[in-house]
Amino acid sequence: MDFVVAAQAFHWFKQEETRTEFKRVLRDEGYVALIWNERQLDTTAFLTDYERLLIEYGTDYETIRHDNITRESLQNFFPTDFKQAVFQNQQTVDFDGLKGRMLSASYVPSPENPRFPAMLKNLASLFAEHAENGRIDILYDTKIFYGQL
Repeated sequence: MDFVVAAQAFHWFKQEETRTEFKRVLRDEGYVALIWNERQLDTTAFLTDYERLLIEYGTDYETIRHDNITRESLQNFFPTDFKQAVFQNQQTVDFDGLKGRMLSASYVPSPENPRFPAMLKNLASLFAEHAENGRIDILYDTKIFYGQL
């Protein structure tokens, strides 16, 4: 293979085993690209309040966030120099889109969790407070790390 691309999943990988497998399937001059979106945490009042909601209700949110992947851990993964690119990205959603986006995250309590109804109620309040014309913008930094193994 010329390229291996992993998007939105690297934080789940066991890095040493992953690197070994990527090296196995790549040709000698092949590249690896790691890509994920990091939601901006405090660039708008909505994003600040949404972050608070996730910290309050998230099951393991602070442990698995993408921004927990450090430059040092990436240097351990890429034995040679790697490059980074960052692009601005946004997702504009109505309430159902926001709710679906939140509920798709692994760190959000399931419907069986006793805190689930309160979380949804708080999300609805947050949306009502910050929405403009029935929409919310979720701002991201799309980060790409790429190099050879």
